[in-house]
Formats: sequence, structure tokens, C-alpha cells
Amino acid sequence: MRWSVVAQSAGYGALSATGVLIAGTHVLGVGWMTATGPPDSAVFGLVAGVVIAGLVLPAWAIRAAVTRRLAEWPHTLVLPVLLVMVPAGIAAGGRWQDPWETSLCWAVVALVAHLSVALMIRPGVSVTGRVVPAVALGLLLPATVGVEQAAQGRWLASSLEEKHIPLVAPVAAGYTPSAIGLGDYTLVVRMTGVPGGTAAGRTFTVAIHASRSTASCTSTRLCHPGASGRIEQGADPGDTALRPIGAWDLARLPRISIHGVEPD
Repeated sequence: MRWSVVAQSAGYGALSATGVLIAGTHVLGVGWMTATGPPDSAVFGLVAGVVIAGLVLPAWAIRAAVTRRLAEWPHTLVLPVLLVMVPAGIAAGGRWQDPWETSLCWAVVALVAHLSVALMIRPGVSVTGRVVPAVALGLLLPATVGVEQAAQGRWLASSLEEKHIPLVAPVAAGYTPSAIGLGDYTLVVRMTGVPGGTAAGRTFTVAIHASRSTASCTSTRLCHPGASGRIEQGADPGDTALRPIGAWDLARLPRISIHGVEPD
């Protein structure tokens, strides 16, 4: 019986985990051009659901036909559970994802989900034997979200490093960074006037690119070692410069569209 539990968990779990990995590595990290940032969680959930259904349902049907038993049908219920659980978990985990790390986190959840099902459908299992696996799975979800939240600054810093964009942001009297967008070549930072300050209610946007140029700075062209910034739109902020900033300070900000700012 123990081997049956292990075999079910390994077999169905491997299929679901593979579906999550395929979906995650092909969906997460794509630079969607929308006003609120990429709909990664919804798209990930949809693609993962389709892939998992295409793997798990035929496997269950074949096994049921061979063994002439339908006892393992609860494993098919993991699919709708993952369809709800994965998108919600990714959305709660933060605005930034690493395709491989995020996918691996939720692949582990898929494996544990099937292990929980295998333990709960064992013949003669007690009420406690059904409750404990369900509780363990329930505890794993916030733990996975916590791992994602803890990695937000590191994942954003890694994305910027891959694009050779230094961790910098504009600094101007009376303004504070309020939102960011990240494209293939550009970090866009929206600056908003501090409430109650001289710039209250005003905004401007700066597009920051990797640069080795030593050209002189101007009122609209900002310079920093390894980067240059250009004021794209909004109010004239006056004296503005680029300064180093922590990845966490940027990662916590809402995401905005980079449409019209990203160079061709």
C-alpha cells in the first residue's frame, strides 16, 4: 500500500509538475505591454491548466483502463485546484518573477498536492489521515507565497543585471519614485510629487538605459556611471540626477506600461 501511495504521487505528481514547469518557463518574464503590468498569473494558470490536463487526464484514463479500477479518480481533481491555487499564489507572491525559480516552487506544490490526494484516498484511512495531508498542503501555499515575496528584490535586481541596467533611479527635490516599468532595454521610473510638498500633484517619467557614453549631462539627459536617463514626459522637475537605489525599493513599486518609451 505504501508503494501505491509513492507510485501515484510520483506518477501523477511528475506529470503535473512538468505541466507547471512548461507553462512557467514559457509564460513568466514575458514583457507584456499593458497599463498595469503583465497578466503573468492568469496566463500562467491558463497555460498550466491546459498542459496539465493534456498530461494527467490521458494518464488516468489509460491507468483506469489497464487496472479496471477508477479508485485514482481524485487525482484528476488536482487540476481545478491548481487552476485556482497557482494564479492566486503567483499574484500574491509579488510583481516580479524568475521563470525557473517560480515554476519550481509551484511544481513542488503540484507534487505535494498529488501526495496529499494519494494519502487521503488510501483504503481504510482514518479521518485524521485525511485531515493531516490537507492541512499540510494548506500550509505549503502561504509558505510558497512567502518564498516569492522574499525573493522580489533579488529577482528584480537579476532582471536589471541581465539587461545591463544599473540599479539607479532619479532624484529630484520634492519627488519620490511611485511606479516602474521594465522592458528589454529600459527601466522606466515614474516620479510623483510628495503630498504637501512644493511638487504635490505633479509627475514626470524617466527612461533609464545602459550606457557607456561620457557625454555631458543636460536638464533632460541624466548621467550615471553605466547608465543614462531621459526625461520622457510630465512636469519639469528642475534639478534632477540619477542615484543608486536598492532593489527592494524598486520592487515594492507598482508596475506601469513602457509602451512608447522602449526604444525600437
